[in-house]
Amino acid sequence: MQFDPATYAVDAMFEEKTGITVERIQIVVDQAIPKMAASLSSKEPTPHLLQSTVDTSMTTYAQNGWLEPADFLLPDDEMYNPYIPLLKQTFTWQGTNWGAPANVEGNPVHVRVDLLEEQGVSKGVIDKIRNGNWSWDELETVMKAFEGTDVYAWGFRGSSLTYTERDFRIHWYQTGGQYIQDDESIKVNGEGAKAALSKLIEWRENGWLPDPSTTWTQGDLADGFISGNLAMVPVATDLFADASSEYELDSQYILAAPPKANVGPSPTQATWAGGPVLATNKFAPTAEKAAGALLQDARFSTENGWWEYVVESNLTYVKSNYDVAGQNNVVPFSQVRGKSMEVAKNEVFPQQRAVMQKVSEELSLAYSGEKSPEEALNSAQEFIDTVLGQ
Repeated sequence: MQFDPATYAVDAMFEEKTGITVERIQIVVDQAIPKMAASLSSKEPTPHLLQSTVDTSMTTYAQNGWLEPADFLLPDDEMYNPYIPLLKQTFTWQGTNWGAPANVEGNPVHVRVDLLEEQGVSKGVIDKIRNGNWSWDELETVMKAFEGTDVYAWGFRGSSLTYTERDFRIHWYQTGGQYIQDDESIKVNGEGAKAALSKLIEWRENGWLPDPSTTWTQGDLADGFISGNLAMVPVATDLFADASSEYELDSQYILAAPPKANVGPSPTQATWAGGPVLATNKFAPTAEKAAGALLQDARFSTENGWWEYVVESNLTYVKSNYDVAGQNNVVPFSQVRGKSMEVAKNEVFPQQRAVMQKVSEELSLAYSGEKSPEEALNSAQEFIDTVLGQ
Protein backbone atom coordinates (compact mmCIF):
# COMPACT_ATOMS: atom_id res chain seq x y z
CA MET A 1 0.00 0.00 0.00
CA GLN A 2 3.05 2.25 -0.36
CA PHE A 3 1.45 4.26 -3.16
CA ASP A 4 -2.07 4.27 -1.70
CA PRO A 5 -1.79 5.91 1.75
CA ALA A 6 -5.46 6.95 1.85
CA THR A 7 -6.68 3.38 1.44
CA TYR A 8 -4.14 2.23 4.02
CA ALA A 9 -5.44 4.83 6.50
CA VAL A 10 -9.11 3.90 5.97
CA ASP A 11 -8.33 0.20 6.34
CA ALA A 12 -6.45 0.92 9.59
CA MET A 13 -9.37 3.02 10.93
CA PHE A 14 -11.81 0.28 9.95
CA GLU A 15 -9.76 -2.48 11.60
CA GLU A 16 -9.35 -0.44 14.80
CA LYS A 17 -13.08 0.25 15.10
CA THR A 18 -14.40 -3.18 14.08
CA GLY A 19 -11.62 -5.69 14.75
CA ILE A 20 -12.10 -6.97 11.20
CA THR A 21 -8.93 -7.37 9.12
CA VAL A 22 -8.90 -6.21 5.52
CA GLU A 23 -6.82 -8.34 3.17
CA ARG A 24 -6.29 -6.67 -0.20
CA ILE A 25 -5.39 -8.57 -3.35
CA GLN A 26 -3.35 -6.39 -5.68
CA ILE A 27 -3.86 -7.03 -9.39
CA VAL A 28 -2.35 -5.23 -12.36
CA VAL A 29 -4.96 -2.77 -13.65
CA ASP A 30 -5.18 -4.21 -17.17
CA GLN A 31 -5.84 -7.68 -15.74
CA ALA A 32 -8.28 -6.70 -13.00
CA ILE A 33 -11.47 -6.29 -15.03
CA PRO A 34 -11.22 -9.53 -17.07
CA LYS A 35 -10.19 -11.48 -13.95
CA MET A 36 -13.12 -10.14 -11.96
CA ALA A 37 -15.55 -10.80 -14.79
CA ALA A 38 -14.33 -14.38 -15.06
CA SER A 39 -14.56 -14.90 -11.29
CA LEU A 40 -18.05 -13.41 -11.00
CA SER A 41 -19.42 -15.25 -14.03
CA SER A 42 -18.28 -18.49 -12.37
CA LYS A 43 -20.08 -17.45 -9.15
CA GLU A 44 -16.87 -17.62 -7.15
CA PRO A 45 -17.38 -16.43 -3.53
CA THR A 46 -14.05 -14.57 -3.49
CA PRO A 47 -12.97 -11.84 -3.54
CA HIS A 48 -15.72 -10.60 -1.23
CA LEU A 49 -15.41 -6.96 -2.31
CA LEU A 50 -14.37 -5.58 -5.68
CA GLN A 51 -12.53 -2.26 -5.85
CA SER A 52 -11.62 -3.00 -9.46
CA THR A 53 -15.24 -2.37 -10.48
CA VAL A 54 -15.00 0.77 -12.60
CA ASP A 55 -18.09 2.85 -13.29
CA THR A 56 -18.19 1.64 -16.90
CA SER A 57 -18.36 -2.04 -15.89
CA MET A 58 -20.61 -1.67 -12.84
CA THR A 59 -23.83 -1.76 -14.85
CA THR A 60 -22.78 -4.91 -16.72
CA TYR A 61 -21.93 -6.68 -13.46
CA ALA A 62 -25.20 -5.51 -11.90
CA GLN A 63 -27.28 -6.46 -14.95
CA ASN A 64 -25.78 -9.96 -14.86
CA GLY A 65 -26.76 -10.35 -11.19
CA TRP A 66 -23.16 -10.43 -9.94
CA LEU A 67 -23.33 -7.56 -7.42
CA GLU A 68 -25.13 -7.15 -4.11
CA PRO A 69 -27.40 -4.04 -4.08
CA ALA A 70 -26.23 -1.48 -1.52
CA ASP A 71 -29.24 0.81 -1.05
CA PHE A 72 -28.99 0.32 2.71
CA LEU A 73 -25.82 2.44 2.76
CA LEU A 74 -27.69 5.64 1.85
CA PRO A 75 -31.38 4.73 2.16
CA ASP A 76 -32.76 8.30 2.22
CA ASP A 77 -32.25 10.96 -0.44
CA GLU A 78 -31.15 13.55 2.12
CA MET A 79 -28.21 11.31 3.01
CA TYR A 80 -26.68 12.31 -0.35
CA ASN A 81 -26.63 16.00 0.68
CA PRO A 82 -23.03 16.01 2.07
CA TYR A 83 -21.74 14.80 -1.29
CA ILE A 84 -21.36 16.35 -4.73
CA PRO A 85 -24.05 15.25 -7.24
CA LEU A 86 -21.47 13.08 -9.03
CA LEU A 87 -21.59 10.47 -6.27
CA LYS A 88 -25.19 9.49 -6.93
CA GLN A 89 -24.64 9.65 -10.70
CA THR A 90 -21.69 7.25 -10.46
CA PHE A 91 -23.00 4.63 -8.02
CA THR A 92 -26.70 4.52 -8.88
CA TRP A 93 -28.22 2.65 -11.80
CA GLN A 94 -31.92 1.93 -12.33
CA GLY A 95 -32.68 3.45 -8.95
CA THR A 96 -30.31 1.16 -7.03
CA ASN A 97 -27.01 2.00 -5.34
CA TRP A 98 -24.34 -0.55 -6.22
CA GLY A 99 -21.35 0.42 -4.09
CA ALA A 100 -19.16 2.93 -2.31
CA PRO A 101 -16.37 5.34 -3.27
CA ALA A 102 -12.82 4.40 -4.03
CA ASN A 103 -10.82 7.29 -5.51
CA VAL A 104 -12.32 9.83 -7.90
CA GLU A 105 -10.76 11.57 -10.89
CA GLY A 106 -11.91 14.94 -12.22
CA ASN A 107 -10.85 17.45 -14.84
CA PRO A 108 -10.46 21.12 -13.96
CA VAL A 109 -8.62 23.31 -16.49
CA HIS A 110 -4.87 23.79 -16.04
CA VAL A 111 -3.89 27.28 -17.25
CA ARG A 112 -0.53 28.92 -17.99
CA VAL A 113 -1.62 32.50 -17.29
CA ASP A 114 1.86 33.83 -18.10
CA LEU A 115 1.57 32.51 -21.67
CA LEU A 116 -1.85 34.12 -22.04
CA GLU A 117 -0.45 37.44 -20.83
CA GLU A 118 2.52 37.20 -23.20
CA GLN A 119 0.12 36.84 -26.15
CA GLY A 120 -1.83 39.92 -25.15
CA VAL A 121 -4.95 38.21 -23.80
CA SER A 122 -6.81 40.93 -21.89
CA LYS A 123 -6.99 41.02 -18.11
CA GLY A 124 -10.78 40.87 -18.39
CA VAL A 125 -10.66 37.54 -20.23
CA ILE A 126 -8.04 36.12 -17.88
CA ASP A 127 -10.07 37.21 -14.86
CA LYS A 128 -13.14 35.43 -16.23
CA ILE A 129 -11.08 32.25 -16.59
CA ARG A 130 -9.60 32.66 -13.09
CA ASN A 131 -13.04 33.21 -11.59
CA GLY A 132 -14.62 30.31 -13.43
CA ASN A 133 -17.13 32.56 -15.23
CA TRP A 134 -16.09 31.85 -18.80
CA SER A 135 -17.38 30.19 -21.92
CA TRP A 136 -16.11 29.04 -25.29
CA ASP A 137 -16.26 32.71 -26.31
CA GLU A 138 -13.28 33.39 -24.03
CA LEU A 139 -11.68 30.10 -25.06
CA GLU A 140 -11.85 31.09 -28.73
CA THR A 141 -10.44 34.52 -27.89
CA VAL A 142 -7.44 32.81 -26.31
CA MET A 143 -7.13 30.42 -29.26
CA LYS A 144 -6.97 33.35 -31.67
CA ALA A 145 -4.29 35.04 -29.56
CA PHE A 146 -1.90 32.15 -30.22
CA GLU A 147 -2.29 32.19 -34.02
CA GLY A 148 1.08 32.27 -35.74
CA THR A 149 2.99 30.98 -32.70
CA ASP A 150 4.33 27.53 -31.87
CA VAL A 151 2.04 27.37 -28.83
CA TYR A 152 -1.61 26.33 -28.90
CA ALA A 153 -4.27 27.41 -26.43
CA TRP A 154 -6.11 24.07 -26.27
CA GLY A 155 -5.81 20.41 -27.21
CA PHE A 156 -7.84 17.28 -27.92
CA ARG A 157 -6.77 13.64 -27.81
CA GLY A 158 -7.97 12.35 -31.16
CA SER A 159 -6.75 8.75 -31.22
CA SER A 160 -7.53 6.96 -27.96
CA LEU A 161 -10.23 4.37 -27.26
CA THR A 162 -10.68 5.95 -23.83
CA TYR A 163 -9.57 9.57 -23.91
CA THR A 164 -11.00 10.63 -27.27
CA GLU A 165 -14.50 9.85 -26.01
CA ARG A 166 -13.73 11.40 -22.62
CA ASP A 167 -12.40 14.66 -24.10
CA PHE A 168 -15.39 14.82 -26.40
CA ARG A 169 -17.77 14.14 -23.53
CA ILE A 170 -16.36 17.09 -21.56
CA HIS A 171 -17.22 19.39 -24.48
CA TRP A 172 -20.54 17.63 -25.09
CA TYR A 173 -21.62 18.10 -21.47
CA GLN A 174 -20.79 21.80 -21.79
CA THR A 175 -23.36 22.11 -24.60
CA GLY A 176 -26.02 20.67 -22.27
CA GLY A 177 -26.11 17.26 -23.95
CA GLN A 178 -25.63 13.77 -22.52
CA TYR A 179 -26.04 10.07 -23.35
CA ILE A 180 -29.04 9.22 -21.15
CA GLN A 181 -32.32 10.67 -22.42
CA ASP A 182 -35.56 11.36 -20.55
CA ASP A 183 -36.98 8.02 -21.72
CA GLU A 184 -33.75 6.27 -20.51
CA SER A 185 -32.63 5.51 -24.06
CA ILE A 186 -28.97 6.14 -24.95
CA LYS A 187 -28.32 8.70 -27.66
CA VAL A 188 -25.10 10.13 -29.06
CA ASN A 189 -26.27 11.83 -32.26
CA GLY A 190 -28.37 14.63 -30.81
CA GLU A 191 -28.00 18.39 -31.18
CA GLY A 192 -25.45 18.86 -28.40
CA ALA A 193 -23.18 16.05 -29.59
CA LYS A 194 -23.18 17.35 -33.17
CA ALA A 195 -22.49 20.89 -31.95
CA ALA A 196 -19.55 19.79 -29.77
CA LEU A 197 -17.94 17.62 -32.44
CA SER A 198 -18.45 20.26 -35.13
CA LYS A 199 -16.75 22.85 -32.90
CA LEU A 200 -13.73 20.61 -32.29
CA ILE A 201 -13.35 20.06 -36.03
CA GLU A 202 -13.84 23.79 -36.70
CA TRP A 203 -11.09 24.64 -34.20
CA ARG A 204 -8.69 22.18 -35.80
CA GLU A 205 -9.47 23.44 -39.32
CA ASN A 206 -8.91 27.01 -38.09
CA GLY A 207 -5.43 25.97 -36.97
CA TRP A 208 -6.38 26.51 -33.32
CA LEU A 209 -5.80 22.86 -32.39
CA PRO A 210 -2.54 21.11 -33.40
CA ASP A 211 -2.73 18.91 -36.49
CA PRO A 212 -0.81 16.12 -34.68
CA SER A 213 -3.68 15.98 -32.16
CA THR A 214 -5.44 13.59 -34.56
CA THR A 215 -2.98 10.95 -33.27
CA TRP A 216 -2.80 12.05 -29.62
CA THR A 217 -3.52 9.57 -26.83
CA GLN A 218 -3.47 9.48 -23.03
CA GLY A 219 -0.42 11.52 -22.00
CA ASP A 220 -0.19 14.02 -24.84
CA LEU A 221 -2.20 16.86 -23.29
CA ALA A 222 -0.23 16.73 -20.04
CA ASP A 223 3.09 16.47 -21.88
CA GLY A 224 2.19 19.42 -24.09
CA PHE A 225 1.29 21.51 -21.08
CA ILE A 226 4.49 20.76 -19.15
CA SER A 227 6.61 21.45 -22.22
CA GLY A 228 4.93 24.82 -22.79
CA ASN A 229 3.34 23.85 -26.11
CA LEU A 230 -0.21 24.00 -24.74
CA ALA A 231 -1.44 26.94 -22.68
CA MET A 232 -4.62 25.31 -21.28
CA VAL A 233 -5.65 21.67 -20.85
CA PRO A 234 -8.76 20.06 -19.26
CA VAL A 235 -7.15 17.01 -17.65
CA ALA A 236 -6.98 15.25 -14.29
CA THR A 237 -5.36 16.86 -11.27
CA ASP A 238 -2.54 14.28 -11.45
CA LEU A 239 -0.83 16.91 -13.58
CA PHE A 240 -0.74 19.42 -10.72
CA ALA A 241 2.33 18.01 -8.95
CA ASP A 242 4.54 18.21 -12.04
CA ALA A 243 3.14 21.54 -13.23
CA SER A 244 3.42 23.23 -9.84
CA SER A 245 7.05 22.13 -9.51
CA GLU A 246 7.79 23.55 -12.97
CA TYR A 247 5.82 26.81 -12.83
CA GLU A 248 5.09 29.36 -10.10
CA LEU A 249 1.55 29.23 -8.74
CA ASP A 250 -0.73 32.19 -9.51
CA SER A 251 1.75 34.20 -11.57
CA GLN A 252 2.44 31.42 -14.10
CA TYR A 253 0.09 28.54 -13.37
CA ILE A 254 -3.45 28.24 -12.02
CA LEU A 255 -6.34 25.82 -11.94
CA ALA A 256 -9.67 27.03 -13.32
CA ALA A 257 -13.19 25.68 -13.26
CA PRO A 258 -14.47 24.43 -16.65
CA PRO A 259 -16.18 26.73 -19.17
CA LYS A 260 -19.61 26.42 -20.71
CA ALA A 261 -20.24 26.12 -24.43
CA ASN A 262 -21.45 28.87 -26.75
CA VAL A 263 -23.41 26.38 -28.90
CA GLY A 264 -25.81 23.54 -28.25
CA PRO A 265 -29.22 23.01 -26.67
CA SER A 266 -28.41 24.35 -23.18
CA PRO A 267 -24.84 25.61 -22.64
CA THR A 268 -23.73 24.88 -19.10
CA GLN A 269 -20.56 24.79 -17.04
CA ALA A 270 -19.59 21.13 -16.85
CA THR A 271 -16.81 18.57 -16.98
CA TRP A 272 -16.44 14.80 -16.66
CA ALA A 273 -15.43 12.97 -13.48
CA GLY A 274 -15.66 9.40 -12.22
CA GLY A 275 -13.83 6.55 -10.60
CA PRO A 276 -13.89 2.98 -9.29
CA VAL A 277 -16.76 1.55 -7.27
CA LEU A 278 -16.23 -0.57 -4.14
CA ALA A 279 -18.86 -3.22 -4.84
CA THR A 280 -19.91 -6.46 -3.10
CA ASN A 281 -19.65 -9.89 -4.68
CA LYS A 282 -23.20 -11.33 -4.78
CA PHE A 283 -21.80 -14.83 -4.17
CA ALA A 284 -19.74 -14.01 -1.07
CA PRO A 285 -20.75 -15.61 2.26
CA THR A 286 -23.27 -13.60 4.29
CA ALA A 287 -20.83 -12.79 7.10
CA GLU A 288 -18.29 -11.40 4.67
CA LYS A 289 -20.99 -9.35 2.93
CA ALA A 290 -21.89 -7.81 6.28
CA ALA A 291 -18.24 -7.01 7.01
CA GLY A 292 -17.90 -5.56 3.53
CA ALA A 293 -20.91 -3.32 4.11
CA LEU A 294 -19.16 -1.82 7.13
CA LEU A 295 -16.08 -1.12 5.02
CA GLN A 296 -18.23 0.42 2.31
CA ASP A 297 -19.79 2.67 4.94
CA ALA A 298 -16.30 3.77 6.02
CA ARG A 299 -15.53 4.74 2.44
CA PHE A 300 -18.42 7.22 2.52
CA SER A 301 -16.92 8.96 5.57
CA THR A 302 -15.57 12.50 5.70
CA GLU A 303 -12.28 11.06 6.96
CA ASN A 304 -11.93 8.87 3.87
CA GLY A 305 -12.60 11.85 1.61
CA TRP A 306 -10.04 13.93 3.49
CA TRP A 307 -7.31 11.32 3.22
CA GLU A 308 -7.98 10.82 -0.49
CA TYR A 309 -7.98 14.57 -1.09
CA VAL A 310 -5.32 16.00 1.23
CA VAL A 311 -2.96 13.07 1.76
CA GLU A 312 -3.12 11.30 -1.60
CA SER A 313 -3.93 14.32 -3.83
CA ASN A 314 -6.98 12.70 -5.40
CA LEU A 315 -10.33 14.48 -5.48
CA THR A 316 -13.22 13.78 -3.11
CA TYR A 317 -16.98 13.32 -3.18
CA VAL A 318 -17.38 15.09 0.19
CA LYS A 319 -18.29 18.77 -0.27
CA SER A 320 -16.92 19.95 3.08
CA ASN A 321 -13.45 18.59 2.33
CA TYR A 322 -12.95 21.30 -0.30
CA ASP A 323 -14.08 24.09 2.03
CA VAL A 324 -12.02 22.99 5.03
CA ALA A 325 -8.90 22.35 2.93
CA GLY A 326 -9.25 25.78 1.33
CA GLN A 327 -9.84 27.62 4.60
CA ASN A 328 -6.72 26.03 6.07
CA ASN A 329 -4.60 26.43 2.92
CA VAL A 330 -3.64 22.77 2.81
CA VAL A 331 -4.62 22.19 -0.86
CA PRO A 332 -3.86 24.88 -3.49
CA PHE A 333 -6.89 26.06 -5.48
CA SER A 334 -9.20 23.98 -3.28
CA GLN A 335 -12.22 26.17 -4.04
CA VAL A 336 -11.57 25.76 -7.76
CA ARG A 337 -11.32 22.00 -7.41
CA GLY A 338 -14.55 22.00 -5.42
CA LYS A 339 -16.37 24.15 -7.98
CA SER A 340 -15.14 21.89 -10.80
CA MET A 341 -16.42 18.81 -9.01
CA GLU A 342 -19.78 20.44 -8.19
CA VAL A 343 -20.44 20.75 -11.94
CA ALA A 344 -18.85 17.42 -12.87
CA LYS A 345 -21.09 14.85 -14.57
CA ASN A 346 -20.98 11.13 -15.11
CA GLU A 347 -23.38 8.60 -16.57
CA VAL A 348 -23.68 4.82 -16.22
CA PHE A 349 -25.55 2.49 -18.55
CA PRO A 350 -25.25 -1.10 -19.88
CA GLN A 351 -22.51 -2.05 -22.35
CA GLN A 352 -20.85 1.26 -21.59
CA ARG A 353 -17.27 0.18 -22.25
CA ALA A 354 -18.14 -1.16 -25.71
CA VAL A 355 -20.23 1.92 -26.50
CA MET A 356 -17.48 4.32 -25.46
CA GLN A 357 -14.89 2.52 -27.57
CA LYS A 358 -17.14 2.60 -30.64
CA VAL A 359 -17.86 6.29 -30.04
CA SER A 360 -14.12 6.94 -29.76
CA GLU A 361 -13.46 5.18 -33.06
CA GLU A 362 -16.12 7.23 -34.85
CA LEU A 363 -14.95 10.49 -33.24
CA SER A 364 -11.41 9.82 -34.44
CA LEU A 365 -12.63 9.36 -38.00
CA ALA A 366 -14.59 12.62 -37.88
CA TYR A 367 -11.83 14.61 -36.16
CA SER A 368 -9.29 13.51 -38.76
CA GLY A 369 -11.66 14.44 -41.61
CA GLU A 370 -12.50 10.93 -42.80
CA LYS A 371 -16.19 11.31 -41.89
CA SER A 372 -18.56 14.20 -41.31
CA PRO A 373 -19.73 14.74 -37.72
CA GLU A 374 -23.22 13.56 -38.65
CA GLU A 375 -21.94 10.40 -40.37
CA ALA A 376 -19.69 9.50 -37.44
CA LEU A 377 -22.30 10.07 -34.74
CA ASN A 378 -25.03 8.30 -36.72
CA SER A 379 -22.73 5.29 -37.12
CA ALA A 380 -22.07 5.27 -33.37
CA GLN A 381 -25.82 5.53 -32.74
CA GLU A 382 -26.53 2.53 -34.97
CA PHE A 383 -24.06 0.51 -32.90
CA ILE A 384 -25.69 1.68 -29.65
CA ASP A 385 -29.17 0.81 -30.90
CA THR A 386 -27.99 -2.65 -31.91
CA VAL A 387 -26.08 -3.62 -28.75
CA LEU A 388 -28.75 -2.21 -26.43
CA GLY A 389 -31.71 -3.41 -28.49
CA GLN A 390 -33.40 -0.03 -28.36
